[in-house]
Amino acid sequence: MSRQQWRGLVWGLVGLLMGVFALNGATGWAYRMIGQEPVTLSLGLGGCVISLIGIVKAFPHQSGWWLAWLVVATWVAGLGALADGLLLWFGQTVSGFY
Repeated sequence: MSRQQWRGLVWGLVGLLMGVFALNGATGWAYRMIGQEPVTLSLGLGGCVISLIGIVKAFPHQSGWWLAWLVVATWVAGLGALADGLLLWFGQTVSGFY
């Protein structure tokens, strides 16, 4: 396996982990660990954006099943970023949302 394929595997794994953290962070185990919803949402959003940048850079060097792996990771990280971004936006604009 080439170095570029390893980068795709690593960035895909980071994307999946950060997407799951972002989707579960506001209500699940991450919120119990940190305890402040804006911080949890910001960490999830930031991690998803960073992983999406890495996935996009690794995308052109992949083929076959490696490419399918990155597509799934992209969707999970994108949904996590969207969910946390919207919750953060609502929390900043709607009084009493948190």
